[in-house]
Amino acid sequence: MNKRPLSMKTKSDTLGRVVIAGGTGFLGANLARHLLVLGYEVVVLGRSRPHNGSGLFVPWDGHSLGDWWRELEGCVALV
Repeated sequence: MNKRPLSMKTKSDTLGRVVIAGGTGFLGANLARHLLVLGYEVVVLGRSRPHNGSGLFVPWDGHSLGDWWRELEGCVALV
């Protein structure tokens, strides 16, 4: 089970949830940090956990249907 970092805001006080697929690289990590500063809830899908901890990390391999699809429900954007 994934635990949300303390730095993340709850759904009630954000502009909405943005899911970043493959967001553990340089571009995705910077985008995640920027969206958090703007007030979005950020979910990062990836094969390996990011080092910076920006947003909620959810494992994703791009081939199989795992629990990550639940994060898409109600999101305002998928990147």
